[in-house]
Formats: sequence, C-alpha cells, structure tokens
Amino acid sequence: MRKILVTGGAGFIGSHLCEALVKRGHAVVAVDNFDPMYPRAEKERNLSWLRQQPNFTLIEADIRDVEEMEAVFRKDDVDRVFHLAGRGGIAQSNADPFFYLDEILRGTLVILECSARHGVGMIVNAGSSSVYATSKGKASKESDDTDRPASVYSACKKSAELLCHAYHVIYGVGVVNARFFSVYGPRGRPDMVIHKVTKKIMAGEPILDVQPDPVRDFTYVSDIVDGLLGTLEVPRNTYEVINLGYGRPVPVSKSIKILEKELGKNAVRGERVLPALSDVAMSKASSARARQLLHWQPKVRLEEGLKRFVEWYRDRFELTPD
Repeated sequence: MRKILVTGGAGFIGSHLCEALVKRGHAVVAVDNFDPMYPRAEKERNLSWLRQQPNFTLIEADIRDVEEMEAVFRKDDVDRVFHLAGRGGIAQSNADPFFYLDEILRGTLVILECSARHGVGMIVNAGSSSVYATSKGKASKESDDTDRPASVYSACKKSAELLCHAYHVIYGVGVVNARFFSVYGPRGRPDMVIHKVTKKIMAGEPILDVQPDPVRDFTYVSDIVDGLLGTLEVPRNTYEVINLGYGRPVPVSKSIKILEKELGKNAVRGERVLPALSDVAMSKASSARARQLLHWQPKVRLEEGLKRFVEWYRDRFELTPD
C-alpha cells in the first residue's frame, strides 16, 4: 500500500483523484488550504465520502508554508505526490499576477524541495494546455514550442514545469508534467465555462456571445483521473511531459446547445464580444504520448459528460440551493 500525497485534494480534480486512489487501496493524505475562490462548503461536500474512509487523511495547510509542508512529509513518509494545488483561471491571473506567481511557483518549489529532502520517488505536476499559446489550431504535441505564453497563468504553469525539470536533474526526482485540456464534470469550479453557462441558463441570465467562437478540447474529469492513475506505473527517476485531452475539440457554442437540450431551457443570448487576448482560439490535444506511456484512452464523449454534469448540477443546486 502506497502513501500518496495529493495537494489540492479537496478541489475539483483532487477530490475525484483521492476517491479513486482510496478505492484502489492506497493510503491518501490530502492537503488543501480551502482557498476562498469559491465557498468552503463546496469543498467540504467534495470530501463527504472521503472523510469516512480510514485510509484518508486531510491536512488543512498552505503548500507555500515550508514548515507546514515539511511536517507533512516528515510524518507521513510519502511515496508519491500528485501536485494539483493552485488557483486556476486565465483572466483572474492577469488581474492578480502577484498572487498567482506566489502560489503556483513558490508552492511548487516547496513541494519539490520537500520531495527532494524526503526521497519521494515521483511527482505528478498538474500542468495546463494554456501553455500552447501558439498552437494555431493544430493538435498540440508535448514537443511544441511553449515559450510564448499569453497569460500570467500559462507563464506560471510553464515556469512550474521548468522548476520540476531542474529538480529532476539536480536531485533525480521523478516527474510527470500532465497538461490538462479543458476539464469539466461534477464538482467543477464555479468560474469554469460549463458551470457558469449552466448557472446562467437556469437563472435566465444572458450569456456573452463570444465571436469568433472559441474551440475547446473538453475532457471529462474521470478521464483525467484515469490518466493520473496511469502515472502510478511510470518508473521512478523518469521525466515526462504528457497531454491529457480528449482530442476532439468542439466550439463552445456546441457545448451550450448540448446544455440547453439537457436543461430543457434555451440560453438568453447577450452582448457580442471579442475573445480576450489571453484566450487561445482553439485547443486540441495530441495524446499519443499518454496512450504509449500510460495506456490511456479517454472514454466519455461530450454529450454523455454534459448529461452527467447536468444531473449533478440539478441534484446539488436545485434540491439543495444553499
């Protein structure tokens, strides 16, 4: 039985991953600082099943605090780390750059330093498809140029990957940088497009008509978790960068039409606006490396994933509107 640390373990992807690891029989330590980006009550709900499991431990701490994280690593004899902590959001990062720089880079540095000191064999670092700012609509490969970030967020995520590489070279820490593509599903953050649009449709509020229509490689959360679980078989002392994306991008407008159908209600169209300068026009993953290394194949089509999301949303926000 491995002792696995998951940072950001109470969040969207983190809580799903913790559940999957516990069900596989692993001992899981989750660290989360309950960032106020969205209500603490939502993260507490994410943990409702996990808190009842004997192999799960939650530690409320900030990954930027060296002493707190040293205590976690020293006490729990961690074998592997899934580093998912860090506030998301392209627009938010541009508005609050110093916070993102501190949380993503300092936080990652603390995790790497503690891992090196305590002999952790492997770190899986949550990356972002936003690093492919210059993909120009082609399927993004891990070898593509990522040196021209278009947002503070993507610059920080790329820089975190570089820190991981440095610690791999200096200390032999194994690293998999997993670049996520437009993850959606139950427990999704309220600031994410699927969640925001669903809320506005249900409330009868207008949604912005972004033109030209952004195209996104929406990837369901259980597929992302399957990819992360696959990294458990990656040998120690390895350095890898992998894409985790469905590989069949669709216009955001199509996802809205599917949501309208599932909700039984049409969206109110609002003001036509241009995409933000930081937005990539199209994201599309080449996942050949993930298939080769992790034997990973995404399974959940967008229509099925949005159906599941709407079922969760109705259950969560219509039956328990608090």
